[in-house]
Amino acid sequence: MVPSGPRVEALWLDEAYTRARAIEAPRMAGPGVRLVWSRGSELGWRDLTATPGEFVVVGRHSQCDVVLPFDPAVALRHLLVRAVTLDDGTVATRLLDLKTGLGFYLDDDVERRALVASGPVALRVGRYALVVLPSGDPLPEARPPAEVVDAPVMPIAAPPKTTTRVTTLPPVPMLDDIARDLARPGCARVTLRRGEAWARVDVSDEELNTGVLVGRADRCERRLRRVMTDSVSRTHVLLLREHGIVVAFDVASTQGVYAAGERVRRARLPDRGATLRLAAKEPVILEWHPRDPS
Repeated sequence: MVPSGPRVEALWLDEAYTRARAIEAPRMAGPGVRLVWSRGSELGWRDLTATPGEFVVVGRHSQCDVVLPFDPAVALRHLLVRAVTLDDGTVATRLLDLKTGLGFYLDDDVERRALVASGPVALRVGRYALVVLPSGDPLPEARPPAEVVDAPVMPIAAPPKTTTRVTTLPPVPMLDDIARDLARPGCARVTLRRGEAWARVDVSDEELNTGVLVGRADRCERRLRRVMTDSVSRTHVLLLREHGIVVAFDVASTQGVYAAGERVRRARLPDRGATLRLAAKEPVILEWHPRDPS
């Protein structure tokens, strides 16, 4: 049995890669990645095309797209996984830890919180192995070595296809973590409203590039807690900027995200500003302003 902490033997992930590679399933219709998860006799997979609206949330909650139910170390909403296209046209995988207490691991002792991988990659969440297999070129028989690089932003190109490049990125902050009282020039502004209560936060492009989580975290400071209700999930929506576009992703919230009265999984936040409703009962209104109007 693999422990829930670090020190995963590479052999275990090698076996998970071999098992994932052996899956007999139809080829993907377009560029993308196949996400495979396994634990003991449990095995499942999900194909993700490299399109803006495609993503999955991985976790223990029944609302997640990929449910890993048999390990209490896995958070209710643990990871957001997407297939993305780099500037050179390479399809890569982006994984974001949703501010959990565990993170995820490659085949070393280092806890990871966010990464972009070009090429096949295997990792562990609790006692589950996750393997990502890109479409297109034939897969190597053995799990390729991973070149791990720390970087503040996403890569723009992939290395030669003989190796897997894993770019680790800064962790996703909660909106509470960056709450500030003073306006910062050039920053987007997020306002949360519920009745007469409101809270206002300025968010930089760098923070949006990393991703910003909005939700009812236990450690919410008083200024945000007075706005939140129990209808808002602890991690409810992710604001993420890619290729200059900011998008709100519903990260498997219980009561959903609404735009123009319709429940949505993903909503682009336009330059003119936007309003989202978080939850159906006792909702919180999120107002998006691309730049501080003052």
